[in-house]
Amino acid sequence: MMIMMTDNLNPRASWEELRRSPGWAELKAVRNNRIALLPPYMWFEYSAYTQRKFLDELPGALKA
Repeated sequence: MMIMMTDNLNPRASWEELRRSPGWAELKAVRNNRIALLPPYMWFEYSAYTQRKFLDELPGALKA
């Protein structure tokens, strides 16, 4: 599972709230430690630099 947290308000608080939600620990991806957090710039900024970063980071995210 890949999760992208936005830059709005407080992404750290949103992430912690998600982790504490009732069904989180029941997700198969969570139980198997298969969660990858992706920075939002990979999806919202379209430039040669961010596309290169995306390609560089994607293999590691897919292994998570």
